Amino acid sequence: MISIHVDSQYNGFIWDADDWYELRCHHHIVGNLIGTLSSVSKNAKVLALPCQLLPEEITLLVELKICKLVKIKQETQETLSNLKEKYGSYKEEIKKEQVEAFKKGKEKKILNMIDNIVKNKEASAKNGEKIDRNQILQEELAKLGPLSAEHILVQRFLGKTKILHTSMILN
Repeated sequence: MISIHVDSQYNGFIWDADDWYELRCHHHIVGNLIGTLSSVSKNAKVLALPCQLLPEEITLLVELKICKLVKIKQETQETLSNLKEKYGSYKEEIKKEQVEAFKKGKEKKILNMIDNIVKNKEASAKNGEKIDRNQILQEELAKLGPLSAEHILVQRFLGKTKILHTSMILN
C-alpha cells in the first residue's frame, strides 16, 4: 500500500519514486513535483520528488484503498538536540578519520624521500655525524601541525532543515 504523507495543512506528498511511478502509470494520478534535484538545485525547470497531490486525488486514492495516510509530525526539541549531538560527533569522527588519513599519506611521502633528506643533511653536517632516519621522520611529521575544520574534505551541512518523521496512521 502506498503511503501519502500529510502535513499539518493537510497537504499530501509522495516521497517514494516507486510509489510515484505506480500512481502515474497504473492509476493515472499525475500530482505536482515540487522538489529539486540536489545536483541542479538552482534550476527551477528540473523538478523532482516529493510529489504533492491535490485533495481530490488524495480522497480518491484513499477511498479506493490504494493509499494510506501517514501524518508528518515535527520532532520535539529534545529529539532535535539529540540529532544535533549525533551530527556533531559524526563530524568529529569524520575529521579524525581524515586527519589520520592525511598523516598516513604524508608519512608515506616522507618515507619515499627520507633517503634523500638524510643524504642531504649528512652532506651539510660539518663534523660528518650520522643522521637518524626515525628522528628526521618525527621532525618532518611534527612540522604538519593540526588540521583545521576548513581543510576537511567532506563537510555536511544540515542548515535549518526541518526533520520530519512519519509515525501516525490517520485511517
